[in-house]
Amino acid sequence: MFSSLKKIPVSSILSIVAAMVGFSVALYSSMDTFRVNDIYGVKFQVDQVSLDMALAETAKLKEELRSIKTDLKNVTALPPASKLAIQLQQTQSAIKQLASRQEKLEQVILANPAKALEIPLLQRDLENVKAAHQANLIAVKEGVDRIYDLNKWLLGAMAISIMTLAISNFLKGKEPTDGRSPRA
Repeated sequence: MFSSLKKIPVSSILSIVAAMVGFSVALYSSMDTFRVNDIYGVKFQVDQVSLDMALAETAKLKEELRSIKTDLKNVTALPPASKLAIQLQQTQSAIKQLASRQEKLEQVILANPAKALEIPLLQRDLENVKAAHQANLIAVKEGVDRIYDLNKWLLGAMAISIMTLAISNFLKGKEPTDGRSPRA
């Protein structure tokens, strides 16, 4: 048996040993994973319970939706007088909601009238700030326009003075003084 191992190249033997080591490491790590799942098994069961509750709630909602759809079909099959009664009932519920909202507003106003008066005062202050801001914006725009116009005049005056200076230097250079050459 060992004589046949001598005929196998060393690289093949090393490959087999590496494969066995890899298999044993994989087996050990999977055993560790099973232990981790055992530790978290309680959490998995809790998640399963919450999943079951969610599924039950979904089924309940589906059943309610089916009942609402059947009620809607029944309502459309009602005679016109019944439809008017349903619309009247919906209108009355909307009026009750508006009345309750109005009552809440009245309670707030009666409980603290200062707060009720603060809102219009704040709106007036906001309008005043807006008007002041607009006035400042217009003043800044006019100032920028004035500075722009002033810059145009200054740059124009500088350009004219530079051209005048250049022309005067050019004309002076051509006129000989004391009979000498202009560049001597």
